Amino acid sequence: MTEPLDFRTKLRNAAAAARYHLSGGGPGFEGYNPTDKRAAAYHEIATVLMDEGIRTSNAKYQAAARMLQEQAEITTYSGPNGVAAAIGNMNALLQSRNYNIPLDYFSWRIDDAIVSFFEEVASRGNLWEISQNNILAVDGLGSGPIDVSVAI
Repeated sequence: MTEPLDFRTKLRNAAAAARYHLSGGGPGFEGYNPTDKRAAAYHEIATVLMDEGIRTSNAKYQAAARMLQEQAEITTYSGPNGVAAAIGNMNALLQSRNYNIPLDYFSWRIDDAIVSFFEEVASRGNLWEISQNNILAVDGLGSGPIDVSVAI
């Protein structure tokens, strides 16, 4: 019988699977377009976080998993968060000739940054860095640098 995987290994595996989804199965940026692949990347990590959060009664992991589920909604332009993202992007396009970022590209960049964050956390074993605030900081919506002072 094999030993069950520890949380860090599960997170590392989930981040690797998420990276695969983002790459479209290949290297680099060429796989960014499909919204279902971006959502799948979030789902890989959110599932591991929620499972561990429930298993250990860790509210931070559960909140982080919910945050990633919201990000999946945004990146697929579904639900209230996704609709708000699409409207916000359309408004920005209409209001400024200088804003010409395709929404799919913008969403992919955020997804890429968040997956990179989880790759780093799993690689270094700094699991205490997992929080809603740190996901928002990576997303660019946070209010400052990543908070590494809060232990689990």
